[in-house]
Amino acid sequence: MVAVHLGPEVRNRASAWCEIIVAVHRAGMLPDEAMYEASIAFAAATVDAGMVARRALAHVDGSLGLAVTGGLSAAARATILRDVRDVRGIAVRFDQPTPVETDLERALLAGDLTTANRIALREHPFTGSIGGLLARLEPERLQDHPLLALRVAASMLSREQTRARADVYFQIAARSRAGIDELTDPVARAVAHALMSVALRRAGDVNRMLEHTRKALEVLEPRALSRQTTGEESEPVAMGLDQAGTSLYLSGDSLGARRAFEALSVHAGAARLPHRANRAHALLALLDAIEGRMNAVEQRLARIDPSAWPDGWDGAHLAKPMHIAKAALLTSRADPMGALEELRLVEADYASTDFWGAMHVMRVVAAGLAEDDELMARFLREGEQHPGPHLPGTVASIDLAHAIVSGLAPHIAPPRPPYTAMSDAAKAISALALVRVRRTAASEVVAGITTAVPLARIFVLLIRFLSAEEQDRAAAAAEVAALANHHGLWSPFAMLTASERELLRELAPAGALAEFDRYRTRALSGQADVVLTEGEQRVLAALATGASRPQIARDLHLSLNTVKSHLRSLYMKLSATTRDQALQRALSLGLVNVPH
Repeated sequence: MVAVHLGPEVRNRASAWCEIIVAVHRAGMLPDEAMYEASIAFAAATVDAGMVARRALAHVDGSLGLAVTGGLSAAARATILRDVRDVRGIAVRFDQPTPVETDLERALLAGDLTTANRIALREHPFTGSIGGLLARLEPERLQDHPLLALRVAASMLSREQTRARADVYFQIAARSRAGIDELTDPVARAVAHALMSVALRRAGDVNRMLEHTRKALEVLEPRALSRQTTGEESEPVAMGLDQAGTSLYLSGDSLGARRAFEALSVHAGAARLPHRANRAHALLALLDAIEGRMNAVEQRLARIDPSAWPDGWDGAHLAKPMHIAKAALLTSRADPMGALEELRLVEADYASTDFWGAMHVMRVVAAGLAEDDELMARFLREGEQHPGPHLPGTVASIDLAHAIVSGLAPHIAPPRPPYTAMSDAAKAISALALVRVRRTAASEVVAGITTAVPLARIFVLLIRFLSAEEQDRAAAAAEVAALANHHGLWSPFAMLTASERELLRELAPAGALAEFDRYRTRALSGQADVVLTEGEQRVLAALATGASRPQIARDLHLSLNTVKSHLRSLYMKLSATTRDQALQRALSLGLVNVPH
């Protein structure tokens, strides 16, 4: 019997397992190499703590009894017991009475599901911290308790062996319309709508998902931007913005998603939630990567504080967009092996991430850059076998992976008809992939892609320029330069080699690449990738005079909606949420002068 005392610094399952594994090693029952491997895994916090513990305890020769003392919660104790339930020869007992610490635990232990459902919003729903208690609730008992059903599903997603059962509980929540309208507190009701959007996106019901998302953001966005939400409401508001923004992203509304994530960033800073600030930066970095703004990605990632991520699965879950964005950045710098290493950090939870569509394409792209056909084939199969809902972004991503693999290695996968309703995200990533890998095959793949998205279209035209016959290259060069100048989008040109850029400069009309030269100078000096269209420049200049939006519309002879559209684009490019932030950023980049 190995005695383990868990001190007050041990507050969660991951730190408890770390102490237990150390005690077993000290008792001489665990080999050094198993202890070393477990220590690395616990420190990295990218693998489920229970999985790490089971792997380590599998090295124990014979039976092992653990007598654990300390003040862990009932939920944490139940989860630890469940972690080793199927490990032969391992027995755990807790030598002190189980404390009941929260109102939610009390309600669950008392069987009062109505009360439990009402207070379920007070804690982060995806921590799995009450997973042991929730797992005892059979599906039929939760038909009228959708929030608890969501908690069960979220808890099950955090464990590989129960992940397949999570959809049962998501479906219960998606079918139920009970509970939300009974919540009188507007923030609680809004967060419940955000949680319901999670259930509905798991069920693939896009229309109802967006209905609940809109209801959530009507309350949460103004609340966050006011910087007045503190105390008990802070974490639920942050979680609601996170999930509502993710639902918009998966529906193909990248602009709406960006607004929600910007609001999350403002709220996290005001409410002093560093892990949520990290999450906001990671989500915005992923959107920047999808839009090809790699300098902005680097700046976003630099703002993330590694020490602020929570321990264990929670931290790994929140950090997934960060790893995908890092992989995109490395891919854009022709470092496919670095990108693949970054993606391996989230590979264990590949099936549970909402951003698996973007991750799937990034894996295929990186494998293509590495010219590893076997790895591409494996990634493609895993994407096709993914059990999750195929929302617009994810379906497009799978079809893009097929298109890329079909063009690069026809023997791996048969061609598939192009998916014509691709999300902007998938289009941009596909274009990035196609311009960087085997160009002789890329032209065949490009022929099957039809899109009006400017960034993706520029990539497609660059590919056509590079693969065109000599007599057709001048026309192709003029077309792509004209489109880039019109939209102020130059990041695709940075993906070309020096010789390719010189060829383009030689064949394009005189002066057509002057703006690209200015863009490249800023990029090489470490400044942000901010290139404005002519319309955005005019609106920015008017903004610097202090004019209101209606006044700008009158002075520039534009509609108010056009001015608002330019301002949204300006704020996005300048990573700003207010007029003052936008002007300060524009001044630092030399994009506007202070009027005298």
